[in-house]
Amino acid sequence: MLHVILPDFGDKEFNILENIQRELFRLDITEKKEALSRPEIGQKYGLDEPEYQKCINILFQPEAVDNSLHAAYKFIRTPIPMFFQPRYNYVSAHKHDFFECKYVLSGSATLLFDGADLPLQTGDFCFIPPETEHSVLLLKDDIRLLIIRIEKKYFSSLCGGLSIGSPISQFCEQAFQEKHSSVLLCRCGEDPTLPALLRIPYNSIIRENERGPEKSTGNDYYEAFIISCFQQLFLYLLHAHAEHFSTKAPDETEECLMPIFNYIYSHMQDISFEKMASEFGYSTTYFSRLIKRRCGHTYSDILHGMRFDRATVLLRESDLSVEEIMREVGYRGKTNFYRAFFEKYRKTPSQYRQDMNNTEKAEQL
Repeated sequence: MLHVILPDFGDKEFNILENIQRELFRLDITEKKEALSRPEIGQKYGLDEPEYQKCINILFQPEAVDNSLHAAYKFIRTPIPMFFQPRYNYVSAHKHDFFECKYVLSGSATLLFDGADLPLQTGDFCFIPPETEHSVLLLKDDIRLLIIRIEKKYFSSLCGGLSIGSPISQFCEQAFQEKHSSVLLCRCGEDPTLPALLRIPYNSIIRENERGPEKSTGNDYYEAFIISCFQQLFLYLLHAHAEHFSTKAPDETEECLMPIFNYIYSHMQDISFEKMASEFGYSTTYFSRLIKRRCGHTYSDILHGMRFDRATVLLRESDLSVEEIMREVGYRGKTNFYRAFFEKYRKTPSQYRQDMNNTEKAEQL
């Protein structure tokens, strides 16, 4: 599994686990339940049936993903583990007794913590204190999210070299006093120095993994080197981005919208806005305004976007007829579906499918 967990720092290619999870993400609930009897998905990526079974077990048991990440470091005296979070894998809300940092190398994601949500974008560096329930959603191809786990003793040591009044020191002090569960966010934007600083300890961890347990150096110099890398990182954040720090508490964010998006996606065939508003305890007027204000798009825009995303996937990857796909995504009138599809893609569904097939054949040549 190490090749899955520790890709090259700048590598944006999907690994096997991510490819399978992305395919399963696009399936409806019934199809996901049947995934175990569909070894052809694994065969696409060179997996035999037992190997595919192992991947499915991991993907259907989110805690297994976290355990496999811990296992990757069990033989190394790595004071500060680093790894890229697998895409299209929803790890359920959890908390732990160490600090966790998340750096968005590219793309965008949503951090869910203590019942609230916080959008993250490229260049964001986020500190999460111990015992804070959180999860993160990585549902796009372009996202690369680096996870850094720092034990309390190491985090305290890192902050010991910073000025008392710095944002990171204050965050550390409040976390140890358990005053609140706020996260500390630094929006660094397109700063090329930050990924360059992170690449150094990350590549050192990869080299230790490649050596294996018997040849791993695991000496005091290695540990001191990793610590020094993060001391330099923290100092650089305070030097270059002091004005970009802010704390985010759950009561400063609004209710999480991901359950709403999930509801729309899973009920798109026969969804009713009135019923959905009632399910979430809102009036239709307030619910409509909430979605528009938080997303910048209307409910109708979001629903149609999800329907067409699903339709294009089925056109590319299934043998269903256009009419079957139309019904699968919730359209009842053929004319309306064809008109709306043409307005969005400037081609008919059949033309879209043919173009995608031609493109795939050309790439195979």
